[in-house]
Amino acid sequence: MSSSGSPPSHVPSRPARRSLWALALLCTGFVISRRIGAAWPESMLAQSVPWFAAACVLVAAGLWARGAACRVLLAAAVVAAGAGWFAARVHELPRDALGAMLDHGSLAPPAVVTLRGIAADSPRKREAERGEFDAPPARPSWAFDLLTESIETSRGTRRVSGRVRVFVAGDAPEVRAGQRVEVIGALEPVRTLGNPGEYDLRAWAAQEGVAGTLNAPGRSLVRVIEPPRGAARVHAAWLAWRSAMRQRAEAALGSRASAARASATGDAAADENDEESRRARALLRSLLLGERDPELRDVQAAFRGLGLVHLVAISGFNLAVMAFIALFLLRLSGDRGWIEPAALALLVAAYMIVLPAETPIIRSGLMVLAFLLIDATGRRYDRLTTLGWIGCALVLWRPLDAWSLGFQLSMGVTGLLLWQGDRFTVRLFGAPLRGLVPDRSRGAAAMARRGLRAAIGAGKSLCATTLLCWAAAAPVVIWQTGMLSPLAPVTTIIVLPLVTLVLWVGYIVLLVGVLVPAAGEGAAGALDLLAAFLIDVVLALDALPGTTLHLPRVGWVWAVCAAACVLWWCARGRANSRRGWAVSAVLLAWLVAQVWLGPRLAVGRDVALRVDALAVGDGTCMVVRDGRGEAMLWDCGSLMPRVGERVVARALRELGAGTVRTAVITHSDIDHCSGLVDVVAPLGVRVVLVSRVFADGAERAPWGASGRLLAALRDRGVEVRAVGAGDSFAVGAARVEFVWPPEGYVPRLVNDASLVARVSVQTEAGERFALLTGDIGPQSIARLLEEGDAGRLAGASILEIPHHGSVNDAALEFVRRAGAAAALQSTGRERARREEWGPLAAGRAWKVTARDGAAWAEVLRDGGVRAGSARK
Repeated sequence: MSSSGSPPSHVPSRPARRSLWALALLCTGFVISRRIGAAWPESMLAQSVPWFAAACVLVAAGLWARGAACRVLLAAAVVAAGAGWFAARVHELPRDALGAMLDHGSLAPPAVVTLRGIAADSPRKREAERGEFDAPPARPSWAFDLLTESIETSRGTRRVSGRVRVFVAGDAPEVRAGQRVEVIGALEPVRTLGNPGEYDLRAWAAQEGVAGTLNAPGRSLVRVIEPPRGAARVHAAWLAWRSAMRQRAEAALGSRASAARASATGDAAADENDEESRRARALLRSLLLGERDPELRDVQAAFRGLGLVHLVAISGFNLAVMAFIALFLLRLSGDRGWIEPAALALLVAAYMIVLPAETPIIRSGLMVLAFLLIDATGRRYDRLTTLGWIGCALVLWRPLDAWSLGFQLSMGVTGLLLWQGDRFTVRLFGAPLRGLVPDRSRGAAAMARRGLRAAIGAGKSLCATTLLCWAAAAPVVIWQTGMLSPLAPVTTIIVLPLVTLVLWVGYIVLLVGVLVPAAGEGAAGALDLLAAFLIDVVLALDALPGTTLHLPRVGWVWAVCAAACVLWWCARGRANSRRGWAVSAVLLAWLVAQVWLGPRLAVGRDVALRVDALAVGDGTCMVVRDGRGEAMLWDCGSLMPRVGERVVARALRELGAGTVRTAVITHSDIDHCSGLVDVVAPLGVRVVLVSRVFADGAERAPWGASGRLLAALRDRGVEVRAVGAGDSFAVGAARVEFVWPPEGYVPRLVNDASLVARVSVQTEAGERFALLTGDIGPQSIARLLEEGDAGRLAGASILEIPHHGSVNDAALEFVRRAGAAAALQSTGRERARREEWGPLAAGRAWKVTARDGAAWAEVLRDGGVRAGSARK
């Protein structure tokens, strides 16, 4: 070493951190492969082959090159290898893969097959997260995963591989994890709805080896067969043991099964019957076991609105708290050196055994395990470099994680804390004085002073860390979800200590419950008060105004630039930096421009009117926009649960629709209104129009579904108006005129009172209009055609096919007279199979959501009409 104390010249002054470059290059290869994957001809050789060949050639060339050329060639080789790996993991399936044998695009009914394999877990009661206005399940059912071995069809038996989710209606099947079973049922492949912004379930299924779902009508179609042999027997034993450990952990926290038994027997000693207690137990199971529970829907929504959703699920924070508790207990016996991180790693690994094998949980566990094992070796590797290699391993394991918000935030925020966490605290609050003589005085006053100083230091660190993480994550969250939680730093400071306390007590109770089940069952009751108090605090904070802002779609370029600006401010920014403030002002103006102009530019400049029909299965949800982007929602419902939250809000944001002030609900059927309440906040709905029949029914029976729906809308500040034939309003340059039902109309069926609207707009060729029909039936159609309205309804440019395409003579005549150039049929798979519409569909753009995905039709400014869909 030189006399000045600087390292020798051959020692780098800062870590090279090549792992971060490797991670970025791998992800670049993934993006390229995914972009061109869909266009790859099936007749050609596997996609991965040319990519891997190119990588080998580039590596060979890089070994001969020198300097910058070598670095460029090796970087290109990593990109090519990443593209090949993504193709091999996502685009290509093994020859015996069950998923590759299924027709994902067919509208034909599912085939009845016999599957044999090993049960990966024990059956659990299927509890979908249904909202208050969702359709109830037809029958109770049970679900378990099956690791398939063979399939038997009418064509014979063949060996297969892949995971299938089995649903059994009625009573629970007598199956346990690790048993080899035979199941007869209807096999459905993994399908996507085909909506904008939709997660690619087909790609996910290929990556995870998931083939689809099997629906068995009853437990008699599920039977246990001879046990597996050889290596499969060892795997089955592992599955059985893991399931048993998880059941013991669930019992320690009051599992849903035990709650159901207590409710059924009327056990007064157990307070599971109390809604607050059940919700508290559900929160504990989510925090400690990663279990999703329908009881927590409102609580999870509150956490999400506050920007704290990561606290209510298993994450790196949860595992860090558990490791800290274990380290604290271990340190009571003295300093154990390398044994400490090794013991913590074993504890984390054991904990992961009882957790669901879900990506966020495994990701967090692997990150914590890697850091602990490195500490156990005594090597002082650069933490940021280590994180980069962990990220490379994670994306190689699951390439689609590169697009996951959870992965992006986990890697980004963790890396930011490792890079700037301590420095940012110093920048905010100043560096602590060093070299002072420690205060070793005894007595209560001295201990109080030391405790106060420690608390102040911890508070400063918490404030700085919270602000740093929120500021860096906000641009990415806005880009991915359209949500901004301005109060997240404040709410985090309030909620985080409470969550930490619940985790401290919860992990101790969980450990006791696994080791001594009887003691754990009793001790779990003490957690209820803490969990209930945490829920009350979160719900109270979520009720404050301004906790969540919903923004239209913004571009990824803005998100990258904004995140880079935040990082610069955190690392080098100064309050008097004019350049920093100027760049920040430009980014803010850019965001405002996207929020303000984005919806207005989302509809093409040559478009006068656009109607989008989302693919919501058995149901209807359409959005109508004029040429300036002013929007109206026409129905919002489905027989699928949580369609508003899961489908509609995301799809409309991806379409570029901004605030949708007005919604029209044609009638009171669930498949037309079940998702409306969930989109009020994200879309900014302020006025809901319903028919007078709908409003009268809600007034007569406020306890019914219609009455509760309108009450829920009013509770959220939405104005509800009753309309009918002759009423009209404007949506930008378009005019919406209701033509049905007339005043005083008394329907025989609720569908006959469905609202029908004529949406007109002026073009260069004169007036053009779209005809939206809801669920009108034969009686109302006949009245419309008889009462002189046929002339005003004929010549439509765009037509919504009545009642999802139900076939009857009146509907056929109505569609024939309308003569629309484009027809949108929002329906499920069953009605999409009807062939009676074939002659009328010929010669026009006829889009069926079950077949084509989300569909759209446009009236152009020159009077022309064009249509398209997500799949065609």
